[in-house]
Amino acid sequence: MSKADRRRQKKEEELRAMREAEEKRKKKNRIIKKVVLFSLLGAIVVTAVSFLAVKLYNDDLDSGRSARNTAAVKSEHYTVDNTMMSYFIYDAYNSMMSRYGSYFTSNGFDETKPLKEQEYTDGVSWFDYFASSALASVRQMLILAEEAYKNGFSLSDAELEAVKTRVGFLEPSEYGRGVTSDDILRAETLSTLAARYDASILASLEPESEEIDEYYKNNSFKFDGVTYLTYNFYYELGRGSLTFDEAQTYANDLGKTKTEDEFREFITDYLKKTTPEITDAEIQSELDKITVVNPGYSEELDYSVWALNKERKKGDTFVTEMPGYTCFSTFMIVSPPSKDESPTKNVRHILIGTDRYGADAKKIADEVYEKLKQQGSSESAIDMLALAYSSDPGSAESGGLYDNLSEGSTVQTFNDWCFDEERKYGDTDIVVTSYGYHVMFYVGDGLSVYRSNVRSEIINSRYDVLYSDCAAANVLTENEGNIKKIPERK
Repeated sequence: MSKADRRRQKKEEELRAMREAEEKRKKKNRIIKKVVLFSLLGAIVVTAVSFLAVKLYNDDLDSGRSARNTAAVKSEHYTVDNTMMSYFIYDAYNSMMSRYGSYFTSNGFDETKPLKEQEYTDGVSWFDYFASSALASVRQMLILAEEAYKNGFSLSDAELEAVKTRVGFLEPSEYGRGVTSDDILRAETLSTLAARYDASILASLEPESEEIDEYYKNNSFKFDGVTYLTYNFYYELGRGSLTFDEAQTYANDLGKTKTEDEFREFITDYLKKTTPEITDAEIQSELDKITVVNPGYSEELDYSVWALNKERKKGDTFVTEMPGYTCFSTFMIVSPPSKDESPTKNVRHILIGTDRYGADAKKIADEVYEKLKQQGSSESAIDMLALAYSSDPGSAESGGLYDNLSEGSTVQTFNDWCFDEERKYGDTDIVVTSYGYHVMFYVGDGLSVYRSNVRSEIINSRYDVLYSDCAAANVLTENEGNIKKIPERK
């Protein structure tokens, strides 16, 4: 082979090697492209699947499908599912915020943040707090509903229509994600059944007049009112400069005074002596705090037992060391124990609250008032209208009834209408308060204050026994894990 042939052969081998290398490179690139392509396709598929999963999850939450099939609390014949439970939770929340919202927000609560992200106390969120509150109400509701079922008690057609009307004014989105008007209707129907049955129970426990007299005779100290003066002498470091012995001596010396004027003069001299820089205005501020009217009875407090003893007379004094408060306290009777025979009133009302009805409140109040007049201005009429329209949680389900209402226990305009001396059975009107518009119906005089209080204690004690038996007879199944799954409202 000539030299030229060898050069040509070598050239051909180099070219072949280059072609083979190029083929390998192209093949490798094709493989890489396929891997990249498959990787991209895989990522796209995963992203699509993830997006679809998130969408399906959110669609499920917004529809309430799973929540509606998830039991929060069950009794033998009734189930409160997660949409109903969400309604009860946010109903408790809305009620609390409408009454005390400014207080909570001024103390750091943020209405714009999810309840589950805000701590009520250590390890407990605000959602947990309202869920716990709602759960307590749901327990009682189911126990009463079961008793209603056992005793053949059910809502009338008129009551069911009234509940539908009430629900029609509620905005489902205010009560949780996925909650619908139908869910609220189921919750409110069950709640109304329990409430109306509860009212029938209470009516059956009404004591006779003689029973009230006898109960008061044996327990007058629980119901009598008393007025006394009281002042505390602290001996704990940081709350005053007195020693234990000094505080005890001052308290005993104050207990030797004979009249209200002497009692006040002693305190004035004491303040000037122990706090030389004190002003007359500050002294008067202290004196304004020493009068206590009708504090209520507690058998655990020795001064309470003393003050409400029938033997007490004006000017009697008593000195005691207050356990847990590091002070000695002196008391002087101003008005001895006596029963409060002030009159009370029975009244029905329908609150068209501005918190529920907003700018339409007056218009709706006028419409409800016209309905009342068209239906004969009767108690049965206002009973159903209250069930349908009233936004007062304390009386809506009991026909708007407030019985044995004492003077001064309500806002001024409401109070003045009820206690007008010219008021007679069947009087109606619209009264405006800070809560909204009240469609009023006057029922009549109630018991005296002390007899009303005795009656309430008798009924409550009977009810506690009866309800305890009902609770023991009805087993509830609660699922805390399911309740925690209830989503925040949007």
